[in-house]
Amino acid sequence: MKINIYKNKIRRYNTVKFEIKRRILLFLLRSQNLTNKERLYILKKFSKILKKGTSINIIKCCSISGRSRGSLSLYNLSRIIFKELSSNGKIIGVVRHNY
Repeated sequence: MKINIYKNKIRRYNTVKFEIKRRILLFLLRSQNLTNKERLYILKKFSKILKKGTSINIIKCCSISGRSRGSLSLYNLSRIIFKELSSNGKIIGVVRHNY
C-alpha cells in the first residue's frame, strides 16, 4: 500500500510540474506559422510530456492509508480515516452531526 501512496504522490507532482510546459506546447502546436519540421519536433516533445504528466494517471485514493474506495476528494482521505480525524477534532471546521 505504501508504494501506491508514493507513486500517486509522484504522479501528482509530475502533473503540476509539466502543466505549464504542456500548455505552452499546445499553444505552439495550434499556431499556423510553423513548418512541418518544427511541428514534428514540438509533437515529439509533447508526446514525452503526455506519458509523464497527465492527470489521468492520478488515482483517487486516501493519502494516509492508500484505500481507493470510499475516499473524499476534498480532503484526499478515506471515509474511515476522515471519521477518526474528525472525531478527534484534528480536522478544522468539521462538526459532528447528530439526528
